[in-house]
Amino acid sequence: MNHTPSPAELKLKQNISLLRAVIESTNDGILVVNTDGKIVCYNQKFISIWRIPMDIIETRDDERALSYVLQQLKEPDAFLAKVHDLYKRPLSESFDVLEFKDGRIVERYSKPHCIDEECVGRVWSFRDITKQESAINDLRAYQESLERQILERTEEIRKAKVFVDSIIENIPDMISVKEAAGLKFLRLNRAGEELWGHSQEEMIGKDGYDFLSREQADAFTAMDRAVLSSGKVMDIPEETLDGGSRGERVLHTKKIPIYDGDGNPEYLLSISEDITEKIQAEKNRIRLMEEQISRIALEETLRLRDEFISIASHELKTPLTTLLIQVQLIHKLVEQATIIGISKEKLLSMLNTSIRQVDRFTSLINNLLDTSSISAKGLTLHRQDTDLRKIIGDVLNRFQAELSSVGSSLEVHVLDHIIGQWDRARIDQVVVNLLSNAMKYGEGKPIEISTESTPTVARIVVVDHGMGISRKDQERIFDRFERVGSVQGIAGMGLGLYITRQIVEAHGGTISVVSEPGNGSKFTVELPLHGAHRGDVTPRAYGDAPVLH
Repeated sequence: MNHTPSPAELKLKQNISLLRAVIESTNDGILVVNTDGKIVCYNQKFISIWRIPMDIIETRDDERALSYVLQQLKEPDAFLAKVHDLYKRPLSESFDVLEFKDGRIVERYSKPHCIDEECVGRVWSFRDITKQESAINDLRAYQESLERQILERTEEIRKAKVFVDSIIENIPDMISVKEAAGLKFLRLNRAGEELWGHSQEEMIGKDGYDFLSREQADAFTAMDRAVLSSGKVMDIPEETLDGGSRGERVLHTKKIPIYDGDGNPEYLLSISEDITEKIQAEKNRIRLMEEQISRIALEETLRLRDEFISIASHELKTPLTTLLIQVQLIHKLVEQATIIGISKEKLLSMLNTSIRQVDRFTSLINNLLDTSSISAKGLTLHRQDTDLRKIIGDVLNRFQAELSSVGSSLEVHVLDHIIGQWDRARIDQVVVNLLSNAMKYGEGKPIEISTESTPTVARIVVVDHGMGISRKDQERIFDRFERVGSVQGIAGMGLGLYITRQIVEAHGGTISVVSEPGNGSKFTVELPLHGAHRGDVTPRAYGDAPVLH
């Protein structure tokens, strides 16, 4: 004779089915072990986290399962000791973090499983926190799955109400159920009691207006009604709850409507994670990151200052020392000129050397002043019609002696009458810095300087065939105090190319380099050109003939 379930039995079965669906749908791995060391209950998430073969889990032997999972952990002895310790203290609760050898991080919660105040086992829950950034998507998928399973498995919930209730009470997230008609609380787990600051007995049959300010209760009620009317899951990334003595708590909540057999909303299920500490931790992490960035910036500033002082003291001392020696020698020779018959040419040569040292010293000082000006207020340009060929010719005339001293020949390919609206002194400085750089790193090999022109752009190209620049250094050399050669081997403070780029970019142009170690470097400057016209180009080797005029 078939037994017709009573309404009470049907209600019990419905609740048990609902609670089982919650267990299976939770994003935590759940394991329940009784006092005899037998596995009583587990969900698929637990199997997924620990990757235990079914032939082992089906034995229901907790010790065997423990032996299998130890090989996955970085600290298996500590893990096993904690398990045995908790089994010796059946009423104890525990939380810790496990590190897996494959890099996963899992939170482990453990609470006693009690029925009518009698401990009958232990509930373990495991949460994989390795991919926190994907938590929202995982939770959304979990809630959608939970909604589907709640609708599909309503008839299965009652069989183990007390058993499943115990598990729900130990889930670390707040779970609450309200009846759809009046939004009165029907169920609240322990996590919910802690968040609300009220016991379940105090809240059952009441609504938010009994515990919250009217403004907050209105907001909560409006969201609940919106979920019930839409029939869709609502994801609330952050909502604030007045937790009584615990103060305000920030929750990440999912609200899910639950329907009766006719498709009408009957309950409203809410699952809320307390993310207050996470938000505060993120704020602290950002603050620490900002402090670290500030500290690194300060350290870099101090390093650049010390490096600058070291380089500048060396570079400024070198031309001054040379100049002092030359002047002292000239003074002595002039005093003895009538005795030793020093020629006018000899004295002029020595004076020219002194002048070059003065020019070098002046150039270093100008670079320092330019660097200071750029840092403080940027470059000020005095634009006027400027003949690029005339600038290059002036520079090359000034550099004849230096070219001779480094042993580099010079090949010039310069167009006539490339005229643009530029700052003449600054463009002169660009040519000087590029030519000086080529002489420093050209290893005495030939140097080429040329110009090109389009209707809108003028180009200055300087090529050397020296040591070259590695790819990783090609952007760095345009920064302050950055150089290719060592400070001991090659003179300079690492400011020339930095200032050159600032000047070029102030004109609206660009500077680039193409280079390979051992094969020299090609620097190209492009400057916007207005109303320019091209002339003929006459290649000539730098030698005895006059340079450009």
